[in-house]
Amino acid sequence: MTRKYAVRLDIDTTVCARKLIDVVELGNRLGVKFTIFANMGRSVSLSAAFLRRLSQRSVRGNPTEPMMKLSIRDKIGWKGILESILINPELHRLSADALLKARDSGHEIGLHGGLNHSLWHFAASSMDADQMHRFLTPAIEHYQNILGYNSFGFSSPGFKSSQPAYEILAGAGCAYLSDFIDCTGRVRCSPCGLPDVPVTLSAANTVDFLEWYVASGASSPLENAIEQSIGEDGFGVYYSHPCFIAGKGKQVFSQFVCALREQAEIVTMSELVL
Repeated sequence: MTRKYAVRLDIDTTVCARKLIDVVELGNRLGVKFTIFANMGRSVSLSAAFLRRLSQRSVRGNPTEPMMKLSIRDKIGWKGILESILINPELHRLSADALLKARDSGHEIGLHGGLNHSLWHFAASSMDADQMHRFLTPAIEHYQNILGYNSFGFSSPGFKSSQPAYEILAGAGCAYLSDFIDCTGRVRCSPCGLPDVPVTLSAANTVDFLEWYVASGASSPLENAIEQSIGEDGFGVYYSHPCFIAGKGKQVFSQFVCALREQAEIVTMSELVL
């Protein structure tokens, strides 16, 4: 059986949206096709970020060791931080042209969340069906208006799942989900009947594996991580973000792709399930 591997990239920030064209060119140079999950809304909700920080502090009885990851400043810079806070544009307005170029270059484009990335993180799991309809349906419409797809994959920001969202997606042409992490690599079926394809290569707390690799100064062979992340069904999925692989992570990502080619065929996520 030919082993297969997908590279999933989530557009979370304005810098991700702006760097997407660089990612498309990188993929073309490396000769690989990515699966790009595009957020159609805004990246930041200040109220949600504040409440999320409070909730995180309330559950930490004792100080904990920080996650090994790059700072947001390292990933998107002060310009990206200020743009997100002060302007907070709709990401589809920054990425639409690059999404079309990515589509025309053979990359897969899926949908990532609803009208606000940060708000999905904090509140999607508690939204009822009506709230989720107002939050998600306009994002689906933006996505379909830009790309013209009637069938698409979907991922939830922060892997925060929502059953009302899944029901809406199933009726809107969604073909599969990618909403959990599992190194055993077994596709599961969601209650709405959609296949849910796991990410198999990630660091702790959903941190991008290669981001952890850079931040921690790791030196273990990338081949080992790839081998361990190809699951029982003969496939693997690595996930990252355009702001990282076209920025601080560009060199290690290129090394990762070279190592990956030796162990598996690089495909889009839809090719794993459809």
